[in-house]
Amino acid sequence: MATETQSHLDNFEIQINLDLLPQLGLVLDFSKILVINVLTGNDLTGSPETYQSSALTGTGLGGTSLYATISENDTVIDTDMDAAGRACLDRIFNAKIHPQTVQVVSVADADNLTDIANALKDSGKVFYSVVVAGLKSGVGPADVVTAFNQSGMTHTVFAGATSGQALLDASTFASTDIGSLSAALKRRLYCTYHDGNGTTEADFAEIAALYAATDWDNMAAGGNLVLTRTGALGTITGTQKSQLDANNVNHALPCFGTSTYVDEGVVISGSPIYHVFTEDWLENRLRNAVAKVKTNLANRRRKLPMDSTGQALVLSEIRAVMQQAIRAQHTLSSDEAEVRSLTLPFERAESITTQDITDRKLRFTVLAYFLEDARVFKVEVNLKS
Repeated sequence: MATETQSHLDNFEIQINLDLLPQLGLVLDFSKILVINVLTGNDLTGSPETYQSSALTGTGLGGTSLYATISENDTVIDTDMDAAGRACLDRIFNAKIHPQTVQVVSVADADNLTDIANALKDSGKVFYSVVVAGLKSGVGPADVVTAFNQSGMTHTVFAGATSGQALLDASTFASTDIGSLSAALKRRLYCTYHDGNGTTEADFAEIAALYAATDWDNMAAGGNLVLTRTGALGTITGTQKSQLDANNVNHALPCFGTSTYVDEGVVISGSPIYHVFTEDWLENRLRNAVAKVKTNLANRRRKLPMDSTGQALVLSEIRAVMQQAIRAQHTLSSDEAEVRSLTLPFERAESITTQDITDRKLRFTVLAYFLEDARVFKVEVNLKS
């Protein structure tokens, strides 16, 4: 078993009140995508699991390794990946904006996803989004989100599902593998429904690419997207649409100028997908901002004093991140909060207690509000003579 990469970032605790997120690495790169592909007969063996794909040698990506890196310029044929995997790559690399490379791990039906997730973690490979390409034999999105969100790992999983998983029936959905997930795992799973061929209509992969290619440091994405590579969803009834909405399963339907407008833009828990990205962005950027203060002082053999001066140094970096969050439309500005009569956002240093001195800990509190993406509209017109 490879030795897991360690750091001292665990000294910098950032608590997001919706979730206490584990450490995500030094600087979290949202553009990194892992595609999980089931390829019959391409089994994984050994400890840690290794990616056995001689077929990939044709693209210069071969060899025995934990994963393969595939770029948009590589030719991936049916002996490299199955139809579902190739459809995902097609959607990712042909999205309007997209990452330049993705990692692929090939699994067989009987492989232990937890072992694979741990092996990837131990290898030090960094990725954020996990795209599920055509898992079979009772292994589905719920298994993937469970395996890839263990202790010390936090990933957002994008997957497609069919009516066979009771997505169109709210009364039975709760008892499915997806519906039975814990609240924390439901917040990590983004599902789409398409009534076409599940091996070719990989709308969830195109969605993952659009979010991965978003520059979250400068402009947060919203919940609704327009797809350009995925075919339109066929005819569904009003009742079926309501059931999908009730189950928090996303789907693309016509809207002005497009046949592939994605709604509702939520994870299975019902929270907007951009909430999850914003939480992870804030956790990572705040952790690194605070760590930078301490590291810079340590590099000069200086203390970070346990007094108001030290508090001011850290508070300045926290405020800089929170101002960046406002500029990038992650969070609401103070002016807008005042208009809505909300408690104004703030960043403050807490009083230093005796226990704080014993623990050598400085504590800070931040209040912020998500800047929401408008989804539903009502226009009331009163005509009078």
